[in-house]
Parts: sequence; structure tokens; C-alpha cells
Amino acid sequence: MLDCGFTYSHYEEILRLINNSDYKVVFFDTSRRRDMELIIRHDVDVDLSLAHKMAVLENRYGIGTTYFIMLRSPFYNIFDKANFAYIRGILALGHQIGLHFDESFCDSDDIDTIASDVDCEVRLLRDSFEAPVCAVSFHRPSQLILNSDIKLNDGLVNTYGRIFTKEFKYISDSRRAWKDGCLCGFLKAGINSPDRIQALVHPLWWTDSTLDAQTVIEGFLADKLRAFDSELEKNIGIYNKIF
Repeated sequence: MLDCGFTYSHYEEILRLINNSDYKVVFFDTSRRRDMELIIRHDVDVDLSLAHKMAVLENRYGIGTTYFIMLRSPFYNIFDKANFAYIRGILALGHQIGLHFDESFCDSDDIDTIASDVDCEVRLLRDSFEAPVCAVSFHRPSQLILNSDIKLNDGLVNTYGRIFTKEFKYISDSRRAWKDGCLCGFLKAGINSPDRIQALVHPLWWTDSTLDAQTVIEGFLADKLRAFDSELEKNIGIYNKIF
């Protein structure tokens, strides 16, 4: 029996199960909505280095997924040299990138206005990395987004649209908990497996060893403080490092 902890070793077990299953892993733009399709998406909320680490693991098993990048994240800047390289690396590993859009920045709850704002960010992300952006994931989607089945411009896929949440079994590890059970359980269900699955996996939650959510967040914070401390030392000559 698999230990369903949020560890990289268990994620590798999941990847092996995928490869040994009847599921075909597809991207949002290559889905034909046929039986036994599996789409894996990653909303990158806080750290691109963790996203890149997960992308390396998936590439090892020949599995391609979509990483949704936030342009307005308070935690990372996509144009930082290291972060820019992480995104380039994710693409080089055969994955796709999508836009992780924060609708709280919109001044209107008008659907057309939201779609227009999405267009602007998609163009920036696409042009910055010279890569196609075919799908959009809304960050902490409001009831407006969840209930409206919003249609985006230029054929952009809305990951919270009816197709990918109703015609697909939607599972997520949000808040470091699988609401309907770990992805591995669906992969092992045999004839009882859902016809199609969309799985949302957040890179933040997955670690080398089993930890509780609070410890994971505290570790993330400590790492960021050390990195910020080092940058201050590099840029301000009179500053003495604390960490």
C-alpha cells in the first residue's frame, strides 16, 4: 500500500502508476475529451524553484504537464534572472506554461473586462518566453468565475470551465489535502477509474520528507528570508548578514 504523504518519493510513485495505467497524459490544448485522458496542472503560487524541481521529476518519467505562472505574484518576479531561467528550464523539459491569473487585480466584475485583462497578461507571458500560452488558471477563483463558465478570447482554455471540471473528474491538493483522495487512488481504481481526470498539484506542498503544512510554510519562509538576506548583503555594502 502506498504512503500518500506529500513527498517527492510518493510523487514518483504516482508518475510510475500513470505510466503503468491506461491513462494518456495530455495538455489542455491537446485534449480530445476522450476516455482515459489525464491532465496534470500546477498552479505556481509562491516559488518557481519548487516548480522546476517537480518538472525535472516528471520529465524523468516522460510526462508533460502545464505550469501556470503568476505575473502579479507577491512572492516571485518572473523577470528575476534565476526565476526566468526556471521557466525556461520548465519549457525545455517538454512542459507547457499557462497564465495563473489573479482576478483580484481587476477593477470590474464584468466578464468581458476580465477576459481583456487576461489577454494582456497572456501576451506578456507568451512574448517574454517565446512560448505558446494555451490555458488560464484563475488564482483563488471567485464564485463569479466558478459559476459563469467564462469563455476566454482566442481559444484560451479556462481550466475552471465546465468542460474541465464537469466532464473531467477534478481533484486538487489545495491546502495540502486531497479532498477526494490522493491521485494514486484513482490510478489504482481499475474499471472504477474516472473516464477523465484533471489533477491540480501545487509544487509548494511537496517535500523530501513527510511534514505538516505549517512546517512546510515555515521552511519556505526561512528559505526566503535567507535568500533576501544574501541579496541585501550583495546590494548594500554597509549591511551585515543576519542569517
